[in-house]
Amino acid sequence: MLTIKGISIPNLTITRDTDGKEKIEGTYHLIANNDRVLAKQAFNGYNDIKLEQSAETSAALVNVMAAVKNDLELQLGIKL
Repeated sequence: MLTIKGISIPNLTITRDTDGKEKIEGTYHLIANNDRVLAKQAFNGYNDIKLEQSAETSAALVNVMAAVKNDLELQLGIKL
């Protein structure tokens, strides 16, 4: 008997919506107990499942964006 043991997220895109709020889109796979992909589904795109972000996720996205910006500025020599 096959059962779903979890999901994997093979791709995730972080952008900003028209209001400047961080938005995530991506694809998830349902993984069976035999480690096979049972189904694939996109989320937060046009005509996809909509994922309501929790306050924790929103805060984490802000932190990730700030950390990536900082790393890029350091790498480019803009920030010392």
